[in-house]
Amino acid sequence: MSEFVAIENIRLRQEEKRDRQLYGLETRRIEVDHERIQVLRMFADITQAWFDHYRSKDNTEQLDRTP
Repeated sequence: MSEFVAIENIRLRQEEKRDRQLYGLETRRIEVDHERIQVLRMFADITQAWFDHYRSKDNTEQLDRTP
């Protein structure tokens, strides 16, 4: 095998390794983004439930605090 072919094989292996690493990083980025969206949806649901609870008639009436 010539020196050029040996160097080219090394370069190709390194490029393939880099591509696998980039793929792994991109896959993890997508997973984290999906998890972030799920958390934001849960937060929105909790916030909506909180607003609904405090807007309900039983919870919006003024309390009579006169002695």
